[in-house]
Amino acid sequence: MGSRGQLLKAGGFEEYHYKTIMRYKKIRFLVQTDGTSIKVPMCSNSPNVIYVTMAKSGDIQSITCYNKRRRIYKQIDFLHNHKGIIGTHGHYINPHDVNPHAGGEGHTLTRHEKSLEKKVERLYEKNGIHDIAHKEYKEWEAINKTGK
Repeated sequence: MGSRGQLLKAGGFEEYHYKTIMRYKKIRFLVQTDGTSIKVPMCSNSPNVIYVTMAKSGDIQSITCYNKRRRIYKQIDFLHNHKGIIGTHGHYINPHDVNPHAGGEGHTLTRHEKSLEKKVERLYEKNGIHDIAHKEYKEWEAINKTGK
């Protein structure tokens, strides 16, 4: 997957690097390969794709859906509470926001979102994604500690 630039409010780009650790049809499991806190890609490399961003612990952090213009339109968060909603919740993203990550009131998952969540969790369990993601992050940390 490589890297992508994220537009900054002040202009210019901020670069994050990602690696696809598993792919199933339009669903891609990603680990972030730099030392920053985990962020979801603002744009995708492909239209109508779903990225599953993994936390450094190897757990699913979020499921992000992209439209035909490769922009985020929906996100399901797993590892944090948001505006009174505890646990897994969704956001509809306004594609016209300068910072789409700030938009979207949290809501309980719709039937379609619950179905997507279950599909992603089945893939996660069946393919041992937790261990793969955790191993990738540990290897990245080891490389950066030794400077190689």
